[in-house]
Amino acid sequence: MTTLARDFSRRSFVKAVLAGTAGTALVPLLSDDWARAQGAPRRVILMSKTNGMHLPGLFPATPSGGEIALSEIASPPPLLSSMSRRFKDLVLLGGIEQTTMKELPSPNGHHSASHTFTGAAGTTINSGGVARFDGGGISLDQWLAQQIGKTVNLPYPTLNLSVNGGGDKISWRARDQGVTNEDNPYTVFTRLFGARNLPPAQVDQQRAERKSVLDFVSARFAAASKTLGTEDRAKLDFHGQSVRDLEKRLTAVFSQAGCTTPMLAQSNPMLAAQDQMPARISAQIELIVGAMACDLTRVATLKIGGFGDHALLWLGDEFKRLCTPGTCSAGKPTSYHDVSHQQFKPDWTPLKQRADQFFLEAMMLYALDKLDAVKEGAGTMLDSTLVVLADDMGNGSSHAQSDIPWILGGRIGGRLKTNRFVHQGKRSHNGVLVAIAHMMGYPVDTFGDAKFGGLLPGLLG
Repeated sequence: MTTLARDFSRRSFVKAVLAGTAGTALVPLLSDDWARAQGAPRRVILMSKTNGMHLPGLFPATPSGGEIALSEIASPPPLLSSMSRRFKDLVLLGGIEQTTMKELPSPNGHHSASHTFTGAAGTTINSGGVARFDGGGISLDQWLAQQIGKTVNLPYPTLNLSVNGGGDKISWRARDQGVTNEDNPYTVFTRLFGARNLPPAQVDQQRAERKSVLDFVSARFAAASKTLGTEDRAKLDFHGQSVRDLEKRLTAVFSQAGCTTPMLAQSNPMLAAQDQMPARISAQIELIVGAMACDLTRVATLKIGGFGDHALLWLGDEFKRLCTPGTCSAGKPTSYHDVSHQQFKPDWTPLKQRADQFFLEAMMLYALDKLDAVKEGAGTMLDSTLVVLADDMGNGSSHAQSDIPWILGGRIGGRLKTNRFVHQGKRSHNGVLVAIAHMMGYPVDTFGDAKFGGLLPGLLG
């Protein structure tokens, strides 16, 4: 360790940091000194997908008075009906718009994911020759982690995961400081639970060694910061926050009564095969629930898909056919993106609905089921957790930024009024972000750009 400190010059260190290549993959270690948790903390899982949904198959008729009980809808559309076993735990929102995109020149719905959880319009950035947008400000997950961190020292302030999660980031520490998702569930497993079965002496030794590396890095940051301009200092501060987060993970004691190590396969053939996407989604959700059960984190994000160009081979032979010119990407298997653009053609509508139903079941329903399976006090983890599934567009065929599906699930201590379809006319998604902050115990007036409005009424229990 000391050799590394001598040989790693300040100039090369700063150069690597500012280039974004100095991130360390230090694995935090878990302590065997478990303590029983006192009460159930509030938790939130923010999930994002792309390409919208087949809206006629999801939304029922707009209710008079702005809302109706899901269980009282006489003939729910097929996508909504597929979630009927969990109606008592769900809220479906209609009329939601991502008004941040109206602030941008030539908005493209595929790049609106950057603003889903920030509620602020970003500026155009160039990434690999593709015009995208930064987050415009801090995202809700990072903001919530900051509030929680004022009173609780958690190993992971946030857990940011993905499956085929290329493209735009959904978690932002600041306008231009996006958080990279971890796409490999085996890496996540090792980071969270890899040390659970190590001998205590080995755990202590590894913790001491990694702490010495962090001390070295922190010292370099402090020395280098004095010589940098404002912009470069901001970049260095961003990486410095990452180091402070790592320090928390090394020193915290984790406690939760329902904490168990999730079971993942020891090999990882799923990472080489796109048709194993269902298994990867399940694995990431199980890791999130496992981490929350152990109180390693209370805030997590999960992004599924980049621009939706992933094949859906496991859904049937129709998704294995090769595309033809004029319908989708010629010569390639039918992708979710292709299906979304062709969804209003009679022979394509069933494919779009089948794909959308898969994501509703694999993401929202699976997360609710897993949370409900973990006992906590007199109930389960679902009683104290909020699950959010948001898309980055409404009608995927036109990349529309109106009627964007937002689905909220869980009980979060009775703070969410469930079993409802709520449609109060056109509303900015900022109001949903404000409501989530309220449910987590932080009653702010606005979130993101204040001009897009405050709390969406009717959501809080």
